[in-house]
Amino acid sequence: MLKTQPILIITCNVRNNLIKSTFRSFSQTICKSKPNTFSTSVKYKCLLQQASTFSATQRAWLSKLTSVSLTKDPPSIADSFLDEVVNIDDPERRDEVLNIVKLLISHGCSEDEIKTKCLHYIISTHSSYFKVKLLTDLHFNIAMLMPLLSCHIISLRSAARHARRDNNNIDFSNRIEYLSHNLEVKPADLIPMLSKHPSLLTMPFKRLHYKMTILKQAQISSEYIVKDLWIFNYNEKLLENRISAALKANVELKPWMLRCSKKFFESILSKQAQTQDILKGDDEISYLAKKLDCSEDYIKVMMEKNKLLKTINIPKLEQVLNFLYEKGYTPQEVRLFPRVFCSSVQTLSKRFEEFRKLKTTLPTMSQLCISSKNFENTRTKKSSSEKKETEL
Repeated sequence: MLKTQPILIITCNVRNNLIKSTFRSFSQTICKSKPNTFSTSVKYKCLLQQASTFSATQRAWLSKLTSVSLTKDPPSIADSFLDEVVNIDDPERRDEVLNIVKLLISHGCSEDEIKTKCLHYIISTHSSYFKVKLLTDLHFNIAMLMPLLSCHIISLRSAARHARRDNNNIDFSNRIEYLSHNLEVKPADLIPMLSKHPSLLTMPFKRLHYKMTILKQAQISSEYIVKDLWIFNYNEKLLENRISAALKANVELKPWMLRCSKKFFESILSKQAQTQDILKGDDEISYLAKKLDCSEDYIKVMMEKNKLLKTINIPKLEQVLNFLYEKGYTPQEVRLFPRVFCSSVQTLSKRFEEFRKLKTTLPTMSQLCISSKNFENTRTKKSSSEKKETEL
């Protein structure tokens, strides 16, 4: 609809130029007429003839221009389009949204794109014309950039400034394509993430690229990085030092390890060192098969049925197994109640002592594994029954 605007302008210009040219020719002809040569009647006939020629020429040219369709001017189109899509009571806000729509149209957005991709963000975020104008400096499809309207205008101004500088530093057409390529995620999925992490757009590209290189060289998967984009807010030296320490300890790196507290990071390295000493070259399944005196296939089935076993670290498994075996439990009893590994050694020890006060035999594995509430109920019942027996 709006592509007819250039045709309308050309048509009007041609029509005006034609009228001016014909009138100029008519005037020159009259001026060339010598007043002393012709009589009044001849002059009158000449004027009629020239006027007739002028009208005929004008009609001929205008008939040729009728094949060009004349449409409403763009402001009227945008105005009527806006009324069809959304109802805005505030006149000032309506004028601003109207200007935004015109801006989007001038950057190649279709009416359908404006309806489905743009207006929702413009209205819900109360975005100004200037914020939308800043998005055009990012050198990307402006309709896809609409989620960025939720960012503060200072962030958008900084992003636009760095986008203009990126042209000399980046091998991609824009920063969004660079991030999409390195993080292995589609732009449509990436842009909503950037609205929550605008620092990826506002930091200098040299620094962004350096951090990206550090993470890639550490072989941290793109999937992990995308889930934890906060990592780009941390100092490069911190990342390098943590990565170096983790690689020496043979720890599988994840972004959250690089930004956690120093104390927690050191505990991770310590547990990893303990794990390597316990496993002695075996994997987790082989280790459990030996400790529980069963086949590796049995361990795999047990871990599939009890998903939490996959999340428990090896040092804790070792502590629980050693405690149970010291108290007299067999591998077969432990295999039947794998949820016992979810309890700490301190909890198991406390429950074991409570039951031993009530009876001389070992408490069953099911009694050790029950919830705290059920454990208290069971202990209370046994305690009351013991009192009745003593009274009798």
